[in-house]
This record gives sequence, C-alpha cells and structure tokens, in this order.
Amino acid sequence: MQLDGTGRTLADVLLPDGSNVNHALVKDGWCWWYRKYAPGDAVLEGLEKESREAR
Repeated sequence: MQLDGTGRTLADVLLPDGSNVNHALVKDGWCWWYRKYAPGDAVLEGLEKESREAR
C-alpha cells in the first residue's frame, strides 16, 4: 500500500469490466495527474495533456 504525505491511501480504482476510474477522471478533466506519486506514468500524462487541450 502506498500513502501520500498526509497518510491518505493512493491506489488505482479498477471496475469489474477492467476500466480504470483514475484514467477516466483525468481524461474527463475532473482531476489531475499528481506526478510526485506516479512519476513517469505515460498514460496519465497523455490523458491529462488531452484533457487540457480540449479544455
């Protein structure tokens, strides 16, 4: 288990159909990719870039 600096649990949320909730939230602009806890995550980086460009 990974925790952030304040003790909150960090995790990927996967649905039974295999979809990743984290990816959907970043792609739709509801949250951002926190590089400190997922450095070098090319998928999240790309999704955030697409979301920002789409505004």
